[in-house]
Amino acid sequence: MHTDCSELTRPRPGGERQARPAPTPIRPTAQRASFGWRLAALGLVLAALNWTGCSEETALVARVGDLELSQQDFDAFVERLSPGLRSDKQGRGADRDHLQSMIDQELMFLEASATGIDTSAAVVQQLLEMGRQRLVERYRNQVILPQVSLTSDDIDRAFVDLGYNRERLFSRILVRTREELADVGRRLSAGEAFEEIAADFAANDLFAGQGDGVVGWIGRRQAERRFAIPPDLYTDLPTGRIAEPVRLAGGWQIFRFVEDREAQLAGNLEDVQERLLMERTREAEQAEFERLRHRYNVRLDPEGLEALLAAVREQAETDVSRRLYRFEGGEVTVAEGLAGLRIMGTSGILSDAEGEEIAEWVVGLILPGRLFEAEARKRGWMEDEAFLDWHENERRKLIIAEVFKSATIETAPTPDEVEAYYEISKSRYRTQEEVFVHEFWTAEEERAAALRAEWEGGAEI
Repeated sequence: MHTDCSELTRPRPGGERQARPAPTPIRPTAQRASFGWRLAALGLVLAALNWTGCSEETALVARVGDLELSQQDFDAFVERLSPGLRSDKQGRGADRDHLQSMIDQELMFLEASATGIDTSAAVVQQLLEMGRQRLVERYRNQVILPQVSLTSDDIDRAFVDLGYNRERLFSRILVRTREELADVGRRLSAGEAFEEIAADFAANDLFAGQGDGVVGWIGRRQAERRFAIPPDLYTDLPTGRIAEPVRLAGGWQIFRFVEDREAQLAGNLEDVQERLLMERTREAEQAEFERLRHRYNVRLDPEGLEALLAAVREQAETDVSRRLYRFEGGEVTVAEGLAGLRIMGTSGILSDAEGEEIAEWVVGLILPGRLFEAEARKRGWMEDEAFLDWHENERRKLIIAEVFKSATIETAPTPDEVEAYYEISKSRYRTQEEVFVHEFWTAEEERAAALRAEWEGGAEI
């Protein structure tokens, strides 16, 4: 293995190429060719993977094994380096650094080829899944989303139907322990006033500034995102009725809505549009899936379903490579169905579910994406130049990552080495500063302005 550097050139603004001296030829020594040395430059290599082949005869700048690296390759390599990873040198010195990094990258690919890493299951499977996701995403963006549209009448109706047209005066009691929760329940059952109980726990609640448990007027979005109130409960809970306690990170929330008032669309327009767009997109995806499901003749394999049920219920060893669904040009295996069910988090209810119900869960989880991918392939999207460039780039990233993983497993430092390194490098490891934020919340802008004036005037928190 050797490296041969010839004259490096840069294009002039007018299109001519300006000749300049090439960096001194770099010839990897035995030490440099060693795998451990090559990993030292990996931080730069990982971000320099946008390699392009040479499509025309250009100056040869390096040769690594049988691979010839041209001036065009070198220019593309340097151009696509992020600013933070470029050499801090200038001229020939920078060129030498960048060329050496380019060579280091190719040496790693030689290592991957020699050890079979480039064709390993880890690389092949990850690349397959990434390509599938990219095709599905493009199909959604180019085929499904253009079918979705919203009119002003749609938004007006959704504003009412989704419950955004109402604000509710929110009052609550916050408790920290189960004992406090039980105590509040007994006092409410005995007829004690909600406000009196809230006053006893006012110190727990920074939002209810009056000590009576009243937080203020909230809309549907605030209820869900800030106070963990489910949308259906926000919409359906009658005014004045106390809801079942809601579990929070630091305890429990016992709440009710004291009053209702009309909300304005202008203040909720973005949320209504987002929610309605999500619903319309799901409907369009489902309609497209049903269309493709018929076109691709999706069929359930009864023996595959039996194998899936056996695996789910752990009744016996089963062949998870068996086909569960088949369609024109593809299939879904039992293993893929199991993986999808685990991602959905259904392990607690699978044992009681019927076979057909489990099969439909798999249909909803996996098959839409598979059929979108199949249609994308039929349209030839995998042959697009942009997809091929992206695919090659991601393949090389995965290979480098696997090479690095293999090397670090073999050369992982011992606990004593880690501790010794930390002792001499303590100044590089610092914890983030802690910041304590005090907030006041009030429903009236005038009161907020008055509180701010007091605070800025020197009043204690």
